[in-house]
Amino acid sequence: DADDIRRRILDEVYQGPSELVIIDLGRAYDGISLDIFLDADVAITMSVPEPMAMEQAYGFLRAALFRQLVHADSRAAQIIRTALRSPKGEAMPTFRALTELIKREDPDAWGHVKEALGDFVPGIVLNRCETRADREMLRGMIAGMNRRWAVEALPLGTLDEDDVAQQSARWRRPLVSTYPGAAITTGIEQIGTNILSMFRLD
Repeated sequence: DADDIRRRILDEVYQGPSELVIIDLGRAYDGISLDIFLDADVAITMSVPEPMAMEQAYGFLRAALFRQLVHADSRAAQIIRTALRSPKGEAMPTFRALTELIKREDPDAWGHVKEALGDFVPGIVLNRCETRADREMLRGMIAGMNRRWAVEALPLGTLDEDDVAQQSARWRRPLVSTYPGAAITTGIEQIGTNILSMFRLD
């Protein structure tokens, strides 16, 4: 079974000697990928400033948040599952509406939802930006997540479209050290600084 193989590989990675493990999940929606994303010390989603790509990023984050809220063993999760199975629940367009439902039906359960929402703090990076308007879309994504789901995502930064990225890949050379003065290198370094400061990694 493919899932069993992936779990064994991940177990080997997590039990290994490395202090830092970076896993590229792509846009996989399977349970293992979502659990890895939710369990990560630093969970980052990348997109490009195009509507389809941004909706795909929203879709992945929505699936991860749903998994965190709906599959929990709590009273709040039971209320959400019941609401989503009902006609009324199907009409609810946002997580905010679901959280308001929990507040009304079981105020004590709201604490579990608030804790889960507080734990869900994905970092967002916008790649291949060409204009100022492209870069501003990062702020729009952050605002959209807050509006849709009452989630406070972290704007880690933007990366400009830059030919040197393709050149370094073609020549199989590390981008940052090969092109230390390039705009994309500056963006990568700034994102790294933001991760260190926001997540207080040592």
